[in-house]
Amino acid sequence: MSCPAHEMAAAKGLLTSEQVDELTLAAKGLPQGPTLVYDLGSGSGLTALCVLQGRKSDITVISVDNRDQEMYWAGIAVENVGRKNDWRGIVGDVLDKSLVPDGEIEFQHIDLLIIDLGEEVDLADILELWAPAMSPSGNIWNNGRFIDWSNAPETRPQPPETIPDKGPPTRPQQPETIPDKGPPAEEEKKEEPLPCNDCDYVTPEGKNPERALQAHARIHK
Repeated sequence: MSCPAHEMAAAKGLLTSEQVDELTLAAKGLPQGPTLVYDLGSGSGLTALCVLQGRKSDITVISVDNRDQEMYWAGIAVENVGRKNDWRGIVGDVLDKSLVPDGEIEFQHIDLLIIDLGEEVDLADILELWAPAMSPSGNIWNNGRFIDWSNAPETRPQPPETIPDKGPPTRPQQPETIPDKGPPAEEEKKEEPLPCNDCDYVTPEGKNPERALQAHARIHK
């Protein structure tokens, strides 16, 4: 059965019937609740029609194109199917950072990003700017096919790493001071006593026999 998206695709030769079906089914598979789709390169509104055909409510499609005339016809196309309230057109540069949602609230994460720019803009530049605003489960459709964007650069600010509180800083401990005992004292030399042959007296005078005899004589006066 024909629909406005298939009719426009056949009339303008912009998308094949299979590509229209693919985009329509992708829109049907979007998460429940408010969803956000960005359509970069609106053309005459065909890709927006595909998405609106697949999702009947709780969806906002935002088309961005730098051509006023194309944006005008895209607006006419969505109005003709009664979906003007679910669509918004922005005339501007797709590489204008101010047009990218900042993702501060969940609804501002992009669930489906459609890139229909031909070779006008480098895909790497598009991904660098727009991929950080994507929902983790979102899809990107580039020039007629879905692409794997899992390796696209992630530039969304990350929460600061939580570092466990280690408490107040401790003062470095000083090495224990051991009192200086000074140089080791010389061991007191002990003189070997000399015995007296005449009594039990033992002289402390050392090994000098002559001094020992003199000491012994003083004692025996």
